[in-house]
Amino acid sequence: MDMYKEESEWFWKRVDIKDDSQCWNFMSKRQSNKTPKYSWFGIQMDVNRIAYMLSLKRNKLPSNYMVKMRCENKLCCNPAHVRLVVASPRKTASDETWLCKCGCGTEIKRYNYNGQEIKYVQGHHVRINDYKEHFWSKVDKSGDCWLWSGCFDKKGYGRGAQVSTRRSMPAHRAAYLFHYGSLPEKGLCVCHHCDNPICVNPAHLFAGTQKDNSDDKIKKGRFDLSDPEKSKRALDNLLNPLTPTPPREKISYDQALEIIGMVKSGVKRKIISHKFGITRKHVYRISLGYRSEHNRKRGRSFLVEKSS
Repeated sequence: MDMYKEESEWFWKRVDIKDDSQCWNFMSKRQSNKTPKYSWFGIQMDVNRIAYMLSLKRNKLPSNYMVKMRCENKLCCNPAHVRLVVASPRKTASDETWLCKCGCGTEIKRYNYNGQEIKYVQGHHVRINDYKEHFWSKVDKSGDCWLWSGCFDKKGYGRGAQVSTRRSMPAHRAAYLFHYGSLPEKGLCVCHHCDNPICVNPAHLFAGTQKDNSDDKIKKGRFDLSDPEKSKRALDNLLNPLTPTPPREKISYDQALEIIGMVKSGVKRKIISHKFGITRKHVYRISLGYRSEHNRKRGRSFLVEKSS
């Protein structure tokens, strides 16, 4: 009995006790939408269940007793706010009714026999009469960019835009679909002119390949926002591309000497490899004086004997 009294005192120390008309909030360290748990003699139990149990001076409640709070406060431990529901497979514990949450106006029972709330008529939870109208109702059209007010991912793109009963997609793709009637053909992306990922204004959207999207980002100086110099180099490479040459071109003795001289003068191996049509690894090996596979078998090197 002393242990029961000691555990009770420890529990009530973590409860902010006020007047009976106010909520007694459990001072939990974790922020969650669920009812906090408390270890009661090694068993994890809801705090409101423990509070009601202690108000009755009991150590245990029957398993079919459901402790619900009238104030609908997950942290409340005030026994005066408790609504006890006794689960029964034959009849509903409460005859309280309310309206279906989808807005159809149908009156339903609020609780089932397990004490759980019934919010919708069966099948009304995903009931949307017009997906297009439902989508545009979540868009703020007050500015030049039409901002999606629904959920979005860590990169800022809108998510969860429902276009059919069992299909959802990113918000900007859904806006393109609802405005133009169809999505771009396979292999094309929906890109932004405004570079605002949460924008769903169809006038700011265009269809393009992944390369078009990447080139558009580079031209606007957004290749690497944390490094402006890197974005500048990417733009220079895009506007002035290096002329591609056939790969695996044979290198003569004079060319090998020229490559060694360019490396010593500080020219980058990438530029040398594009000029001579070889890989950067090949340039590196030539600069170190390594022999080619053909001349190595004959015991000759680029730097020792000139080939005819």
